[in-house]
Amino acid sequence: MPTPEPAALQLVKLWYPESAEEVVSWCAHIHMQSVLPEAIIIDDLDVFITQSKNPEHGAARLIAALVDAAAWIASKSERCKLIFTASHRVTVLPSVLRQFHFRIAELQKSSAGGENDFQLTLTHPSSSSKNVVTVDYTITGDNIMLRTVTSRSLPTDKTVVPAV
Repeated sequence: MPTPEPAALQLVKLWYPESAEEVVSWCAHIHMQSVLPEAIIIDDLDVFITQSKNPEHGAARLIAALVDAAAWIASKSERCKLIFTASHRVTVLPSVLRQFHFRIAELQKSSAGGENDFQLTLTHPSSSSKNVVTVDYTITGDNIMLRTVTSRSLPTDKTVVPAV
């Protein structure tokens, strides 16, 4: 893996909040920051959600605060991306993320590979919104290999609801 340039590393601010409340507070005070982020990346989002007595409520509250903060940042600096990682421990998380219109990509162990082999499938509507493009990758060690790219037409019936 290439070594990042020192100038690029100076642009990254790492922060290790201990609770969902700390993240929500940061979101509520984002307007007081002198430098706004272009991306908010939260690793192990499920850890924060499991701190709540009601995981679905806790997830919705945390995601809502992050979405609101990102929207405010984007209104001031043109963009702010939200990226989360989470394990499957919190079963309510995918449904909460879908309510906020997030796209979910799942990384799964490859059935044909070794212990360090994974499969990633990304599905996204095309810009014309008439097709859905699916890209499959295989990840082995440091190698990411494109497996397939498929495109399929969306149903024309307007009453069809996408599967959750």
